[in-house]
Amino acid sequence: MKGYDEWKLHNPNDDEKVFCSCEHCSGEIYMGEEYLEIDGCNIHDNCFLEYVEESLNPIRKVAGE
Repeated sequence: MKGYDEWKLHNPNDDEKVFCSCEHCSGEIYMGEEYLEIDGCNIHDNCFLEYVEESLNPIRKVAGE
């Protein structure tokens, strides 16, 4: 049957308008979706910690060693 599996393959995000891309993962940020802007970079909320760790390049240390 032609088109039978279209409902299985339909991605609801296809109906949403892309606003911009996440600078960290390159994923799409859709209209109405919350995101973070850090120094002009658009970042998904769930990409924030990894983005900050890579951007700041922290060195983990143990006090007294």
